[in-house]
Amino acid sequence: MSLSSALNSFTHRLYNKVNAGKNENVFISPFSISTALAMCHAGAKTETAEQLKSLLSFSNLSNDEILSLNSSLISNVNSNLGENVTIKTANKIYPKQGYEVLSDYLNSVRKNFHADVQSLNFSDASGSAKVINDWVSSQTNDKIQDLISPSVLNDLTRLVLVNAIYFKGNWDLKFDSNLTTKEDFNLADGSVQKVDMMKSNKKFRYIYKPGGIDADICELPYEGGKLSMTIILPHEGQSIDRVENQLNDSTLNDILTLEIPKEKVILQVPKFKLEFKSELSEHFKALGANLPFDEVKADFSGISNDPNGLFISKVIHQAVVEVNEEGTEAAAATGVVMMTRCMMIQEPANFICNRPFLFLIHEKNHNGVLFFGKYAKPQ
Repeated sequence: MSLSSALNSFTHRLYNKVNAGKNENVFISPFSISTALAMCHAGAKTETAEQLKSLLSFSNLSNDEILSLNSSLISNVNSNLGENVTIKTANKIYPKQGYEVLSDYLNSVRKNFHADVQSLNFSDASGSAKVINDWVSSQTNDKIQDLISPSVLNDLTRLVLVNAIYFKGNWDLKFDSNLTTKEDFNLADGSVQKVDMMKSNKKFRYIYKPGGIDADICELPYEGGKLSMTIILPHEGQSIDRVENQLNDSTLNDILTLEIPKEKVILQVPKFKLEFKSELSEHFKALGANLPFDEVKADFSGISNDPNGLFISKVIHQAVVEVNEEGTEAAAATGVVMMTRCMMIQEPANFICNRPFLFLIHEKNHNGVLFFGKYAKPQ
C-alpha cells in the first residue's frame, strides 16, 4: 500500500467517525492530521506503535518506509505547486516541561516531517495556550486563531498534539463573477435557502456514477495542474447519507486516478466558507487506538526515556475553507466499475450543486487527499 492509499483510507474512516450521517457541514485535513500522528508514531514503541500504525493504515509499511514516504509527500506538497498555489502545514508536538526529548527523535522529526518539538509549562495554561496559538496563527496566515483553550491544559497534561493547515489556490478555469446569482439550495430536511451560485460552461473531468454509487463527480483543477478540487454530487432524489454509505476506499481511489477525458459541463457551485474545529481523540479511540491516549500504558519511549512516560492528552484540529470565483482558500475494493457518459451525446452534462455534496482537495502527483469536506447547508 502506498502512503497516498493509506492516507485516503484514513480519510474515509475518520470522516465516517467525525460527521457522516449528520446534516452538518464538515471540513478536515486528513493530510495534516495523519502527518502529526505519524510524528507521534515515530516515537512510539510496542503495542502503542502498532495501534497508531493500524489507525493510519500503515500496517503494510515498515517504519523506515513510513518516515521516507512522509518526507517525500510533505516535500511534494510544499514545493513546486505553482505561483498561485500555497500550502503551509502546522504540525507540532508539545510535551510537558521536564521531559527530556531524545535527540534521535528530534532529528527524525526535523528531517522527515519538517516539524519540531517544544516543551511547555502547562501549569501556566494561559501562557502555554498563547505560545501554541501564536505559532499556529503565524503558520496559517492568521486564518486559524485561538486553536487551544487554556481550559484544556493543566498540571496533568503530558503531551498536546496540534495540527493546522493553510491552503490557497486559484482555479485554472475561473468563474465569471458577473454570472453569479442567488439560487435555491435544497437542504436534506426539505427546506430551501438562497445561496450565491457560481456558474461555468467549460470542459472539466466528469464521471457518471463512479463505482456504481448514486452520484457524479466533477474535478475543478487549480492553476498549475498539481492540485484539484473534486466534488461528489448525489443524484437528484438520492440522499447524501446514501452516497456516504456507498463510498469506500476503492471507489475513492478510482475517483482520483481514473483517466477520463474532459467534456463540456454546465457547472454550478455555491460560494461558501466553512470553519470546523474538533478534539479528535475519542474518534481515534473508536477506531481502535486506545493505548496512545492511556496515561499508564502508552509507550512513547522513543520520544523520551523519562520513567513517568508520555501519553497524548488532546488531538485538536481546526480547518477553514473559502470557495469563490477566483479559487479556494483553506486554513486538510475489488470490482469497481466506472462508467462515463456516452460520448456520442453532444449535450453538456449538468452538474448543479443545489443540494448537499461532498468535496475533496487533492494533490495529483501521489493522489493524496489533503482536505475532505461536506457542504450540507449555507452558513
